[in-house]
Amino acid sequence: MAARWCNVAAHAVASAWPPRLPESKQDPSRDLGYNKRLHYRRQFLPFFDGAEVFRLSQCVVFRIPNDLGHFRLGITLKARGSSVERNRTKRQVRESMRRLGVDLGSYDYNVVIPGHRKLSRPYPERLGLCLKGELGRALGAPSR
Repeated sequence: MAARWCNVAAHAVASAWPPRLPESKQDPSRDLGYNKRLHYRRQFLPFFDGAEVFRLSQCVVFRIPNDLGHFRLGITLKARGSSVERNRTKRQVRESMRRLGVDLGSYDYNVVIPGHRKLSRPYPERLGLCLKGELGRALGAPSR
């Protein structure tokens, strides 16, 4: 009886999680997968050699050109606050940049969150609005 229950539970979990759209409705150009992110220190070093800087009210965004044909995103965040707050902030940055993806061009972006910012609840939402509004205007993106 226990083996049967385990098989039913495993099937239910495997089929229901994670919820996915049908293959025909997924748009791979809109995701922010592994190849659209900066991961290693060597990828962040060129930002120190004359990157274009956008000083926004909630963060600072650095930009350098790349030859890939799409943008890549890096997030620099001080190890402060709880992991839940840091991850919420990073998810908000990724989602805001993903929505601006059409207007970002072929550049590498590094979003730097100042260390003095408290990452508690209202900050991630303000950060998302800042990136959408202020960075969108700085890049010349139409408001959506």
